[in-house]
Amino acid sequence: MAVVVVNYNGALWIRPCLDSLLADAARAPHSVQVVVVDNDSTDESPEILREFGDRLRVEALGANTGFGSGNNRGVAVSSSDLVLLLNTDVKVPSGLISTLVKEMEDRNLDAVAAREVPYEGGKPDSVRITIDPLGFPAFLTNHVSRPSFYLPAACVMMTRRMYETLGGFDENFFMYVEDVDLFWRARLFGFRFDFARDAVIQHAVHGSSGGVGISLRRFLWRNTNQPMMLVKNYRAQTLVWVAPLYLLSQILEMVGLLLMRQPRAAWTYPQGLYHFVRLLPKIRQERRRVQSARVVPDREILSLMYPGLAKLRSLQVYRTHRSVAE
Repeated sequence: MAVVVVNYNGALWIRPCLDSLLADAARAPHSVQVVVVDNDSTDESPEILREFGDRLRVEALGANTGFGSGNNRGVAVSSSDLVLLLNTDVKVPSGLISTLVKEMEDRNLDAVAAREVPYEGGKPDSVRITIDPLGFPAFLTNHVSRPSFYLPAACVMMTRRMYETLGGFDENFFMYVEDVDLFWRARLFGFRFDFARDAVIQHAVHGSSGGVGISLRRFLWRNTNQPMMLVKNYRAQTLVWVAPLYLLSQILEMVGLLLMRQPRAAWTYPQGLYHFVRLLPKIRQERRRVQSARVVPDREILSLMYPGLAKLRSLQVYRTHRSVAE
C-alpha cells in the first residue's frame, strides 16, 4: 500500500509524523511505500526530508499547488491498490495501518478514517460529522448511530479504484472543504465509507495551516470553495432553493463580522464570490461529469445533513476572537 503526505512548510511537524509513520509501516504485514509531496516549502522541511533518505519518496513540486493537487500527485506516482492520505501534523500510533486495512476488509468499505484526538493525546470524541444543506460543517454528539456525511482527510485510507473513479480531489479547491467535496461525490457515486471503530491518530488541528482562529486565507478559501461544492454536487432542482439561502447566509455573516469589527474578514465574502465566478467555466465542466455519473438522489443526500443552519452556531465561536491572523 502507499501513504501520501503533502507537506508545505511543515518543519515543526514533519519529523515526528514520519518517524511514527515509518515505525508503524515497518510493523505492517505488507509493504508500505511512503510518498511525501512537497509544495515548494521555504522552511527547513526539505532538509529534514532528505535525512530520511531512501525510506521515502519525495516529490518536490516547483510551486504550492494546494492540498488536493498535492495528494493527486502523490497517488499518481504510487501504484498500490490501497492509499492512505495523512496530514503532516499528525502522529501515527502503533498498529494504525494494520487496523485500517482490517476494518476495510472486514466491513467491505471503500474508505475508512481514523478518529482524532489532540496532538498531546486523549480519548476520541464520538461525533457524527456532517454538513448543513449550505455546505457548512456540523459536528453532532447526539446522532452517532447515523453515518457521517464525509470523512476528514487528516488520516483516511481508501481504495485506488474509489480515488480514481472520483477523479481524486478537485484541484480548483486550493485548500479547505476539498475532503467534504470528495466524499460528497463518493456518496453520489454509491461508495461505502465510515470511521474506524478502533483506529485513532493524534492531530494538531490546523497545525499545518496556521493554527485555530480567524484567518483571512481560511475565510477566503472557504468562501470560494463552498459555493463550488454546492453547484457541482446538487441537482438543478435543489439548487433553486439552496442558492438563495446560501447567498442570504453569506450576507448575514458578512454583516455579523462587520458588527464584530472584523472588516477584513467580511471583505473575503465578495472576494470569494469573485473567485467563484472566475472559476465558473471549470465548475460547470466538473458539474457535468459528476451529475452524469451519480446514482444517488438528492433526497438521500439531504437526509444525511444537519437539518438547520450550522453557520449560525459558528458565530458564537468567531465572537471570541478579536484579532485576525493573516
